[in-house]
Amino acid sequence: MVHQETIHLLFATNAGIFLLYLPLRLWELHNSRHRYLLGSQAWLQLAVGAALCLSWFRDLLSPQPEPFFLLSVATSLAAALGLNLLLYLEKRRGCRPSDPATVYLLASVLCDSVALTVPSAAWRPRPARCLLHAALLFLECFTPRAKPHGVPWSGQSPEDNSGILGKLFFAWIIPILLRGYKSLLLSQDLPPLSADLSAKLAREAMLESWNRRANALGIFSPAITLMLFAVGAARRGHALNAETAFTTMAILSMVTHPANMVMTIVPRAVAAFAGFERIQAYLLRPPLLDERRILPGVAGRAGLAINIRDVSLGERQPVLRDVSIRVEYGSLVIVSGPVGSGKSTLLRAILGEIRPTQGSIQLASRRVAYCAQKPWLPNGSIKQAIRGMADGQSDARWYQRVVEACCLSHDLDLLPEGDETQIGSGGLNLSGGQRQRVALARALFARCDIALLDDVFTQFFPAADLNIILDGGGIKAQGSWEAIKHQASCSIFKISLQRPTDGVVSPASPPTFAKLNAQLQVKQEAQADLDRRAGDMGLYRYYFSFVGLLNLALLSVCTLSYSVFVTFPQQWLKLWTESSGQSQVFYVEGLETIRAFGWLGEATDLAATRLEDSQRPEFLLMCLQRWLNLVLDIIAAAVAIGMIAIAVTFRDQISGGQVGVALNIMLVANTTLLRLIESWTNLEVCLGAVARLRALETVTPSESDKKATTFAAPRGGRLKGELSLEMSPQPTTTKPWLCGA
Repeated sequence: MVHQETIHLLFATNAGIFLLYLPLRLWELHNSRHRYLLGSQAWLQLAVGAALCLSWFRDLLSPQPEPFFLLSVATSLAAALGLNLLLYLEKRRGCRPSDPATVYLLASVLCDSVALTVPSAAWRPRPARCLLHAALLFLECFTPRAKPHGVPWSGQSPEDNSGILGKLFFAWIIPILLRGYKSLLLSQDLPPLSADLSAKLAREAMLESWNRRANALGIFSPAITLMLFAVGAARRGHALNAETAFTTMAILSMVTHPANMVMTIVPRAVAAFAGFERIQAYLLRPPLLDERRILPGVAGRAGLAINIRDVSLGERQPVLRDVSIRVEYGSLVIVSGPVGSGKSTLLRAILGEIRPTQGSIQLASRRVAYCAQKPWLPNGSIKQAIRGMADGQSDARWYQRVVEACCLSHDLDLLPEGDETQIGSGGLNLSGGQRQRVALARALFARCDIALLDDVFTQFFPAADLNIILDGGGIKAQGSWEAIKHQASCSIFKISLQRPTDGVVSPASPPTFAKLNAQLQVKQEAQADLDRRAGDMGLYRYYFSFVGLLNLALLSVCTLSYSVFVTFPQQWLKLWTESSGQSQVFYVEGLETIRAFGWLGEATDLAATRLEDSQRPEFLLMCLQRWLNLVLDIIAAAVAIGMIAIAVTFRDQISGGQVGVALNIMLVANTTLLRLIESWTNLEVCLGAVARLRALETVTPSESDKKATTFAAPRGGRLKGELSLEMSPQPTTTKPWLCGA
C-alpha cells in the first residue's frame, strides 16, 4: 500500500531533481542569442504555467502541519516558478521543445496519476492541477514552434526541432508521411539531415574512433539454455511447470530475433572492414606536399609564367633528368615526344601532383587551367561543367564567347536541351570530341594565368612559340618549329606532317542516336519510378513470371512449413508441460583537375552536400521502418494486455498453458510481421532494378531470324581482284575514298 508520505516524497524528489538541473540549462540559454519571437501558443503556455504556480501557492497556505506535505508543496512551487522561467527562455532562445521541462512534466503527470488512484491517501492533488500538468506537457510537445527571427526553417532538420518524446516516438516523421500520402515526395521535398549526421561531423567522429576495437559478444542458444534449466530442475527434483516454461520461452522469443540478426550483420561487417582497409591505406599514404614556388612580382605581362630548373622526376628510376624550361607570358609551348617519354609526368609535376627529386618549379600562380588527356567532367549540365565550381562566375557574354571559340555552338544546337543537357557521370552522354571541347571551354572560362592541355593541340606545332621534344629521359630538342624540325628524327614528327593550312575547322558530325536519346532514357526511367510509386502490380506479375509456377509453389510450401514449424513448438511445449504435470570500388576521379583549378574547398563542400543528399532518403527510410516497428510493438502490447484481461476475467475456463501458447504465438507473430515489413520495404527498393530491366526489354528491339539477311559466297571459285587506297597529304574539300576493282 502506498502511504501518504511516499506520495509527498515522490513530488518532492521530482521537483528537487528538476531544480538541481535548472541552473545549468538557464546558463546555457543565457549565453545564446535572441533569435525567436513569442507566438500565441507561447503566451498561452505561460498563462497555464502561472495558473499552476497559483495552485501550488494555494496549497502552501492551507493548514497542513505535516513536514512531508510542506516539503513537497514548497519544492513543487519553486519548480513551477523555475518551469515558467525555463519555458520563457526556451521559447525566446530555442527552436525545439525543452527536454528538462518535458521530463519534469511527464513525471509530474505520473505522480498525479499515482496520487489520484490511491484510495487510502488522506491528501490528494487537485484534479485541476493534474489537468494543468497535462496541458503544459501537450503544449510543449505538440504545438508548432514560433517562427525564428531572421533565420529560415528550411535549412533545419525536423528531428533537430523535436523534443525527447518526439524523437522517442518518431513523431517528427508523421508530417512527412502525410505529405507523401497526398503527393509524390521528390528529392527537394525531403528534409535535411540532422546536424549530428553531417559529413564533416561524421568525418571527425570517424577519425576520433579510428583505433577503437569492438569485442564480440557471445550468443547463447535458447535450446542449450532450456536444456540446462531442465537438467538443473530435474536434479533438484522440481518438475518443469507451464508458468516457468512459457516465461522462459517468452524471454527467449524476444532474444532470438536480435541474435539471428547478428548472423546477417557478419557479411555487412566484412564488407565494411574491406572499405575501412581501403580508407586506411589512403590515410597512410604520405601527404601531398606542394613544393612549387611562386615567382616574384612580374612587370606587366612580359615576365616568366613557368620556370623549371634542373628538375628530375622519378624516385627509383628517373623518368626525366635535368629538365630546364622557361615559359614566358602569352606564349604557346608544345611538349612532344614518343609514348612513355614523360610528357604527362612533366605536366603533373607542373600541377604539383608529383614531387621532383631535384630541382625547382616556379609558377606565376598556383591556379592553373588543366585539360587532361581523358577529361574529367562532373555530373551536371554542360553549362555547369563549363562554369566549374568557383562562385561568382556568371558572365554571360564571356560564356558565349568561350562557347563559340571552342566550336560548341553547333553541338548545343543539336542537343535536345542545349547547354542544359545533362552530360552524365564523366561526360557519358557526350562523344569524345565533345568532352574535349567542353573541357577546353572550362579552361578558357576560368581565366587562369596558365593553361596546361594534355594531348589537345597535337596538330599545331608550327603555331607554337616553343616546341619541346622529350626522348631518352630528357629534352632532345627545343625551340621554334623552323629551328628544330630538321634536328629531331622524322619519326617524332610523323603526326604533324599533315598540318592544316587554312585553319578551317570541319563541322562536328551530328551526335549518334544513342547519345541524343540519353536524356530521353533518363526521363523514361524517372517516369517508370513515378508509375510504381503507389505499387505496380504488373511489376510483380512480371517478376513472378520469370520465377515459374513450380518454384513459386515450392516457395509457398516452404513458407507455410516454416510458419507451422515455428509455432508448433509452442503447442508441443504446452502438451509436454501438461502431461508432465499430470503423470540471416569506386574510386575518386578528377583530383588533378580539381587541384589545378584551385577548387579543392568547393569540391569538398560539394561532395559533402551530395553525400548528405544521398543519405536523406536512406535515413528517412530507416526512421520509417523504426516507426512501423514502434507501432507494431504498441499494437502487440495492447493485444497482450487484452489477452491478460480476458485470461483474468475467465480464469476458471482458461488454463495457464493456453494463455502461454497465445502469448508466445503473439510474440512470434509480431517478430515475423516486423521482418515481413522490413523485407517488403527492401523488396520495393530493389524492384527499381527490375523495373529498368522490364523497360529495357520493352524498348530494345529483339533480333529476328526471319529478318536476317544471309549473303552467299559466289560459286566461281576463289575471289580475284585489286584493292587500292588513295590518300592526300594535304586536306581537301572531299574525303578520301576506298576504291576496289
